[in-house]
Amino acid sequence: MASTEAQLKALAITPKITSSFSIICSGFIIKEVIEEHRRNKGKVTLRALLGMSVIDVLASSGWFLSTWMAPVGSNAVYAVGNTQSCTYQGFLLQIAIGAPMYNACLALYYLLTINYGWREERLRRLEPWLHAFVLTFAFGTGILLIPLKIYNHVGAVCWAEGLPPGCENSNYQSSDIPCERGNYAWIYGFALFYAPLWICIISTTIAMVMIYRNVRETEKRNSRYAGARTTLRRTFLQSDRVAAQAILYTIAFYITWLPSTIWSLKSWSGGAMFWLDFSATITEPSQGFLNLIVFLRPRPGYRARLKRRFCCCIGNRLSEEEITAIELVIDGSNRAVTQSVSRRETRSRLEQGTGSHVDFTNITKGLDEQPTNGSTEQHSGEKDAAENKNEIERG
Repeated sequence: MASTEAQLKALAITPKITSSFSIICSGFIIKEVIEEHRRNKGKVTLRALLGMSVIDVLASSGWFLSTWMAPVGSNAVYAVGNTQSCTYQGFLLQIAIGAPMYNACLALYYLLTINYGWREERLRRLEPWLHAFVLTFAFGTGILLIPLKIYNHVGAVCWAEGLPPGCENSNYQSSDIPCERGNYAWIYGFALFYAPLWICIISTTIAMVMIYRNVRETEKRNSRYAGARTTLRRTFLQSDRVAAQAILYTIAFYITWLPSTIWSLKSWSGGAMFWLDFSATITEPSQGFLNLIVFLRPRPGYRARLKRRFCCCIGNRLSEEEITAIELVIDGSNRAVTQSVSRRETRSRLEQGTGSHVDFTNITKGLDEQPTNGSTEQHSGEKDAAENKNEIERG
């Protein structure tokens, strides 16, 4: 355990910062996945990512509370809680097991798609069972440990620990000190969290190795047809991109869970170290942030939208000085046509007498170059442009 006041404060403050970023990032993923699902019903992989993000918001909320939930009188700095608040935080952190289970589901989806050629319709028949299993296990084990009094203060949070620490059989090494709460905590923690976690890690690793080997073998077979523009070649390139995305999600998975796994094993054996605990407070609450990086990689339209919203939030006054004239996101291609007109520039032109309107030639040119499905969409685009023009003139 941490022994100095500075270390205790670091363990209390750090997860508040990292979990805040994670909550915001997971919230963005949730919003975008729901919107995409409304437009075109989405994909099973995105809905697995949605479930993972919901779990991450709950778990990161538990991390954000950090030592606030620890009972007053414990060795936790900034502790203002009691046994009930500590139990609530422990429940939030236990349901975090749903995140690695969703990672394993993602790996399974990618494996079935790339290696075995499963289509979306077939994956959808499997999807409800996986969601039901993950959510039942995560919330079921979280509720199970409440009457067993397993949730107690440990490190920066409350989770599976004996009270007092090291009592009876709460650790791997038994003691003569009787437990008030949390006897056999290490067994429950290992059986209901870290054993499933490592099963997910191993199964995900196996799936990624199989995907990698399949992609490389396909690449070798297709290398002799490198000059031909065949459907087979295009299919391989698509599989290659999907495999890269799967591997990146797995890397984020490893970064998130390895430090906390090592720390818990050391803690239960009586040899926890501060640097392991501190690393866990950085990586485990950061899964939402890491997932967002991978999520945005093949989505330039989403990146542009997130950048604009972030700039507005940090106080660049873009909402006052700039208005968006046209933003057209084309489904399926992840391309966006975005044109902005500066309100300052418009006012300057009006003051200089250069004209009482804004030239929309260049703005509408981007729309003309895009394929349309009929005259209805074309008239709709012209109507939107006219409305935006009138809005600028009124400004």
